[in-house]
Amino acid sequence: YYDSKHDVVAARCRRLARSFLGFTHDEVDGSPREQLFAFFTSVEALFRKEGTTLLSLYGEVLSRPDLRAVDADVEQEISIFYRSVLQRGRSANIFRRDLDIDLATRMILDLWSATLQLWVIQLASFGLARKLDQKLGILIQGMAKR
Repeated sequence: YYDSKHDVVAARCRRLARSFLGFTHDEVDGSPREQLFAFFTSVEALFRKEGTTLLSLYGEVLSRPDLRAVDADVEQEISIFYRSVLQRGRSANIFRRDLDIDLATRMILDLWSATLQLWVIQLASFGLARKLDQKLGILIQGMAKR
């Protein structure tokens, strides 16, 4: 039982965040791009399962400081995952040795945020994972070893 709608929304956001972060622990073989695509696909499936509730939650996150804090915590954890994928790619000689891992991580986070925002605005009318993979492909070409 929750005292208010505010509490219900906060609990739902926290549950969704835990599920979302759980995908960062999935072991996926393949290239960094394949690993990220698998992550994005899992997240999209989770979000689609939430349906229109996700669209409402997204708006709540943007308007409430307590939920923005949850979102910031999620971003911190996702950063660790992205950084790990990028470091493995650099160690495997897929990416340039001079790749700035922190900057590349930030770029993927920004790519994610912008694409998710568009997906929400367009009412999930396109494949989120596929669109992210298309954009990521261009980004990875720039990071690739030459």
